[in-house]
Amino acid sequence: MLGHAAIPHFRPPRSCAIRLTEKPFALTGYDAHNYGLFIFNIQARGMDDVNLAGTLDMIYDVAVAPDRWPALLNRLTRDFGCHFGGMNLTSANRDEWRAMAVGVDRAGHQDFVRRFNRTNPIALRVPPGLADELIEASNLIGRSEMERLEMYQSFFRPNDMGHTARMTIWHGRAGTQSITIARSWNMAAFNDKERSLARTLIPHLQRAARVARHIQNAELLTRAAESTMDALPHPVILLAGDGRPIYANRGAERLLRKADGLISGHDALTAASSAATRALEALIGAAARDPGKGGTMRLSRP
Repeated sequence: MLGHAAIPHFRPPRSCAIRLTEKPFALTGYDAHNYGLFIFNIQARGMDDVNLAGTLDMIYDVAVAPDRWPALLNRLTRDFGCHFGGMNLTSANRDEWRAMAVGVDRAGHQDFVRRFNRTNPIALRVPPGLADELIEASNLIGRSEMERLEMYQSFFRPNDMGHTARMTIWHGRAGTQSITIARSWNMAAFNDKERSLARTLIPHLQRAARVARHIQNAELLTRAAESTMDALPHPVILLAGDGRPIYANRGAERLLRKADGLISGHDALTAASSAATRALEALIGAAARDPGKGGTMRLSRP
């Protein structure tokens, strides 16, 4: 039986391409229309310089490719004139965490988070109401008090981390995700221009995080659907709208490996003869155009 199979997925992708740099800045799917409107507003405010566009590009890259986080952190440290940049995703009780950083030794940073994530007095003083602002450590703790902290002596001081600030990506019952940047005491404190830059970037970081969560949820649903289909006793093949095979359960994989009357190519399913292939294509095309017009056909063996 050939028909229209429905599995969990996003709404049909829409695209928005606008010229922020020398290449179009495009978001496909994931409610791209709304993202496009937001970016158009940035252009209207005159914030479409090449550096900002490059940073925005990297923020949305991370949403679909988490392995790009180090590149984004390097970009943000450059944008804010810092040498340290870190991302921390922590549970509400701060017992569980995932963290990474650039500008410092990886093992040393992991040891720092392992020791101080739960008791970090600076992080514990961050008010949840400042999610759209650059949160500067100097507004939470004085320099003399900060320098007396064990975590300062063991990690901040050896890594020349003085002026420190944080951008909250999201905060809720599940926990918090944030970015921390830091530079030497020998440099100037964060200024109004950098605070303004943070207010521009934070909404994009928050939107990108929502996209990433949607993608993760969709992947979980897809894996669950695949597991269900693998458990079916009959071969099942999912096709794209143009007839391309995109998934075969285990039973179908066994059938296709035999190439005994049905063959899966890169672009389409084919039968043992050209006449049977044309009939199969017609049946698939009818089902794709109208979910109620599936049907059956007998495939002869070669």
